[in-house]
Amino acid sequence: MVKRLLSTYILLIVLPIVLTSSVSYYLYKQSMEDEVSVSVERTIRLLYSEVDGYFVDMVRLSTSIMTEDTQLDDDRNLLHIINERNAGRVSVHSLEAYTQVQRLNHFLNQLLNQKRDLNSVYLYTKSKEIFESHRSESRMTPQKLAYYEQQLMESGREWIMEKDEKDASIYLIRRINDPSHQYLGSIVLSIELSGLNQLMENAQLPKQDMIVLWNRQLPIFDPASKWPEYAIELSPTRIASMNKSFPSGSTLVTYASPQQSEWTLVAYLPYSALTEQIRTVRFWVLTAGGLCVLFSIIVAILLAMGMVKPVKAVRNAMRVMEKGFLNTRVVVRGTDEVAELAEGFNSMSEKLKELIDQVYLSDLAHKEAELIALHAQINPHFLYNTLEAISMVAEMQRPSEAAEMARALGLLFRAATEFEMLVPIHMELMLLKQYLLLQEIRFNGSLHIEYDVQPDVERVLIPKLSLQTVVENCFKHGFAAMRMPRQASIRVKVYAVQQTVSVEIIDNGIGIEQVRLNEIIQHLQMGTAEASHVGLVNVHNRIRLKWGKEFGMLISSRPGIGTAVTLNIPCERPGEQV
Repeated sequence: MVKRLLSTYILLIVLPIVLTSSVSYYLYKQSMEDEVSVSVERTIRLLYSEVDGYFVDMVRLSTSIMTEDTQLDDDRNLLHIINERNAGRVSVHSLEAYTQVQRLNHFLNQLLNQKRDLNSVYLYTKSKEIFESHRSESRMTPQKLAYYEQQLMESGREWIMEKDEKDASIYLIRRINDPSHQYLGSIVLSIELSGLNQLMENAQLPKQDMIVLWNRQLPIFDPASKWPEYAIELSPTRIASMNKSFPSGSTLVTYASPQQSEWTLVAYLPYSALTEQIRTVRFWVLTAGGLCVLFSIIVAILLAMGMVKPVKAVRNAMRVMEKGFLNTRVVVRGTDEVAELAEGFNSMSEKLKELIDQVYLSDLAHKEAELIALHAQINPHFLYNTLEAISMVAEMQRPSEAAEMARALGLLFRAATEFEMLVPIHMELMLLKQYLLLQEIRFNGSLHIEYDVQPDVERVLIPKLSLQTVVENCFKHGFAAMRMPRQASIRVKVYAVQQTVSVEIIDNGIGIEQVRLNEIIQHLQMGTAEASHVGLVNVHNRIRLKWGKEFGMLISSRPGIGTAVTLNIPCERPGEQV
C-alpha cells in the first residue's frame, strides 16, 4: 500500500510540476535569446556600415596620390616626380631635387592631417627612396617597408592590410601605378585603432566581444585576441547569426560579411550574459523544488534499494561491456534468482571475449597478408619500368644522365624495400620527385611538374609508392602517344577537407575514352585488376584494406585534354589511429 501511494504521488504530482517548470523556463529562455539575437543583428548591421565606411575612407585616402588634379607632365605632379626619381634623371643635390622632396613631404603631411587615426604615412618608391610623415616618434625601418612591398607584390592585389602585433597598429599598403599601369612604388598608412575602438565600445553590449577581419582572414581589430581560439567558418552574407559551443560556453555569434566587401564584422555574446540576472532566482527556485522532490521520494528509494541494487549492478556491467570492456565481471552475492543472473552474465562475458579474440586475430592476420602481397606486387613492376628507362638513356650515349638515374633508382629501391608500408606525405612526395627526375631525363627536360601541397597535411600517412604508381600510368598511357610539340605536364595537389585528405594527380595526356574509363572504374569497384592497370587497382585495394571502403581512388578523364586521379585517405598521422 505504501509503495502504491508513493508511486501515485510521484507520477501525478511531482513529475508534472518538474516537467511544467522545466518547459516554462526553457520556453522563456528561448524566447529571450531569440529577441536578443534579432536585436544584435540590427546593431551589427548598423555598426558594419560604420566600420565599412571607416576603412573605405582609408582605402580611398591611399589612392589620392594617383588622383590629384595636376597634369601628368606637370613638374608638380606626384606621379611625374616619383617616375623622374626612379629613373635617376634628377641630381641629388640640385634645386629641382630639393623642390621635389618638399612637394612629396607636403603631400604626405596633408594626407596625415586628413584623418585623426593616421599615425604615420610612408612613401616607398621603386628606387628604394623613403618619404615619411609622422604624429609620433615611432618609425618604420627600411627592412620592414621592403617586406611590406614584397607582400604586396606577391599578393597580386592593388592594396593589402597587415597587422603589427608589437605596436598594435595596422597598415594599409597600396601600389602606386602610373596611367600606363607601370609600378612606381607603394604608399603605407599606419592606422591607430583608438577611433575604431571607441566606435566599438559605444555599440557593443556588456561582455560582448567584436572582431573586424580583412579578407575574411586577417583580424585587424581583436582587442581580446579571441579570433585564434574562436575562429569560425565564414560565408559571404549580409548578416547571419548562429549558436556555437566554445570552451567558455555556448555563445551567440553574429557576423556581417557582404560578398562585395573586403571587411567582416564578427560579434561574440555568451548566452550566460543574457541570463545572468535570472540565474539567482532560478537557483533558489530549483534548490527549493529539488529539496522537496528529494524529501518526497527518499522513502521510496530506501524501500526499493535492497531489490534494485543487484539488478542495477548487472545492468551497469552490461553497459560497460557495450563499450568494449569484455573483462567486466559482476560480484555475486547470495543464492537467489538475481545471483543466478549475475553468474550467467559472468559466464557469457568470458566466452564472448574468447570468441571475439579469435575472430579479431584471424581477420587482422588476413588483412596484413593481403597488404604485404599487394605491396610486393607493385615493387617489381616499378623496378622493371625504371631499369628499362635507364637502359634507353645509356644506349643514347648519355652516361652522366644514366648515372644520375641510377642514383635516384637506388634511393627509390632502398625506400621500397623498407618494412614500413605507410609513410608521411612529405616523404612520399620526396620519393615521387626522385621518380620524376628519372622521367625528366627521359623527356630531355621538357616535362613540367607543379606541386600544390597544404603544409598541415605533410605528416599524414599514405601507402608507400602509391603516388609513383599513379604517375607511372601517366607516362605509360597518357604521354606515350602524345604528339609534339605539346609539352607533358603533371600537377600534384594535396589538400584536406575536414578529416579526409585528397591527393590529386592531373596530367595533360591523351586522356581516356569514356567506354575504356567505365571499364577501369568497374575494375576499381570490384577490386580486380587487368594487366594494363594492375598498379592502380593495387593502390586502390591497399587504401580500402587499410581504412575501409569509404576511401580509395577516383578517376576522371577527357579525351584529348588529360586525366585526373584522386586518392582519398583519412587524416591519420604517425602515432594516431583512425
